[in-house]
Amino acid sequence: MFLASPFHHPGATDRRADDHRRPWSIGRRVRLALATAAWLAAGAVQAVPVAPGDSVFLPGTTLNERPDLAGPDLQSDQLQVRVGHPFWPEGVAAGWSVRQQVLRSDVTGALVFSTQLIWSYNITPGDFLVDAIWLDGWGDAVTDVDYRTDLSGDRGPSFATRDDDGQRLELGFGFPLFSGNLTGEPHENAMPIVVATNATAFANTGAFTVVGRFSDRPGEVFVGRVDGLAVPVAAPVPEPAGWGLMALGTAVLALARRRRRTGPPR
Repeated sequence: MFLASPFHHPGATDRRADDHRRPWSIGRRVRLALATAAWLAAGAVQAVPVAPGDSVFLPGTTLNERPDLAGPDLQSDQLQVRVGHPFWPEGVAAGWSVRQQVLRSDVTGALVFSTQLIWSYNITPGDFLVDAIWLDGWGDAVTDVDYRTDLSGDRGPSFATRDDDGQRLELGFGFPLFSGNLTGEPHENAMPIVVATNATAFANTGAFTVVGRFSDRPGEVFVGRVDGLAVPVAAPVPEPAGWGLMALGTAVLALARRRRRTGPPR
């Protein structure tokens, strides 16, 4: 008899793949092939923004190549995501830490989002292969996706696809990340994924999803999702009281300028 695992996190939920869209449709594979050909022809100098409906090949980058990825840290925390094994008790699952960070770029002044998948445990009968990561909640923000090769990690995603509605970034691994079962087995961590945006505000309203397969369940796709991912949001609009203070300040400044132009009375 298996008991509930101490690694189970109440905030993390897991759902089967049939609750989601299929990870890689034929249309997305075609877009990916075209994006890869364009990347090879251009020499892969730098990643490009991923518009809704587009796919791009990810070459990997460093801070020297992308100085816009550096800036003050606005938020750093960790989420916990797990994938439960079918037909087994609740505690039998694979789990990871999701390290996330939000920076304000020194170059652009906009926000940069960093996310990294770190292996935690795999208490299941088989190994788990991570095929993809889904990041939900990007809205209308312009996104420039890549991964950092100058930081710790075993491998970054090979390509990124953005859904037609712009809300989801699907990051696929050409060679899946290996998560061995039990602590003595080998395991791999993802390199940090970085998403540079044009946003100036954020909220923890997005979702992070792991997509992959258990080795003892061939032919099936399993997913684990956790909410609380930091994603861009529209900058807040000032309240009516704030507008009043702004108008008062503008009037004071205008009066001061007028007095300086006219000078003291003679």
